[in-house]
Amino acid sequence: GLARAGLNVHLFEQRPAWRRRVCGAFLSPEAAQQMDWLGILKKAYAQGAVPCASLSLQQGANLIPNFPLADPPFDSFYLPLAMERKTLEELLAQKAKESGVHLHLGVKAAELYRQSEGGWLIDFSSTMVHARVVVLADGRHSTFRQKINNAHTHTQESVKAKKGWLGFNGEFKGLDREPGKLSLYIFFQAYVGLLSFGNGLTNVSGLIHSSLKDHFKTDWEQTVRHLLKADLALLGELSSAQQVGAWIGVGALPFGGHMQERSSIFQVGDSAGVFDPFMGEGIGRSLASGELLYRLFNNKEISQKSLVRIHQKYVRVWKREYKTRKIMGKTLRFALGRNWPIAKLLRFITSRAPLRRLLLKSAHHSRDLGTGVVTHGLLDG
Repeated sequence: GLARAGLNVHLFEQRPAWRRRVCGAFLSPEAAQQMDWLGILKKAYAQGAVPCASLSLQQGANLIPNFPLADPPFDSFYLPLAMERKTLEELLAQKAKESGVHLHLGVKAAELYRQSEGGWLIDFSSTMVHARVVVLADGRHSTFRQKINNAHTHTQESVKAKKGWLGFNGEFKGLDREPGKLSLYIFFQAYVGLLSFGNGLTNVSGLIHSSLKDHFKTDWEQTVRHLLKADLALLGELSSAQQVGAWIGVGALPFGGHMQERSSIFQVGDSAGVFDPFMGEGIGRSLASGELLYRLFNNKEISQKSLVRIHQKYVRVWKREYKTRKIMGKTLRFALGRNWPIAKLLRFITSRAPLRRLLLKSAHHSRDLGTGVVTHGLLDG
């Protein structure tokens, strides 16, 4: 987005090469819409992305075999997608290069310093870089977020991270599933989701509360095996498949919004707020932030005062756009922690078209679908 607006953009990635991570690999209509805005949606389909039209959900004996994920008029053009994250990130990196972005791999920022005359000085250990505009995309456990916002100390964050909702991920091949099939199994204090790609692989990811995970200490293999035994349908799906690589997991996720107006740094993705990883919240919001930054910076003069105004508008729009999704995610985790009948509630919603459309519109957050134009009301009004 910044490169499209005419800025000279340098992107620093701490990893020298791609590495598997915990993610659901689901792309919401919002993400698909932003990929179209970037001009990579057709390429994504050509490289194996497949649409996800419905979700099967099981909670004990309650089964919803076909909960629609696309429902006109809100999702009449952009469908949710299943796409391997590695392929997606390679596609995005190539698009960034074509847009004039300078990519620096294997470079990690050590410190950020605010300069009195405006802008930031970034310490990359081997070199110092001055930047007028800084976009922070350092993930859900962002180190610099705490320093920038001065909201918490590092000690508070490390203690808090020991308790809460943990994420895990694994990959399987050989499952008898259609490409694009999405399944969700709900347990008390946990869920497991399956998403099948066009190449025969199935991504298995989920959330589990630390109060349940603590019984198995750090062994993710035992933890997931316990969940599989609790649901024969899920066990049956995976029993004949071959696992590709070991289970991986991440510490307690800092759910909630982390945006602050007092900084002139632009937070995107999970650095800005952590919602639900299974539904592709982080990547969807990251892509949408690029389009939003373009609209804010395009044809604008950049000064210390204008950056403050632009950042304030960015934060206001972001908070307004994702307020409903934040509430939905919090409600879902509350229900998981108390073993509420989520499947029964969704069955009720499925049977009533207005409620179903309202849920889909809020969950996927697509705007002006079918036109190829994305608009944020605050910017256009």
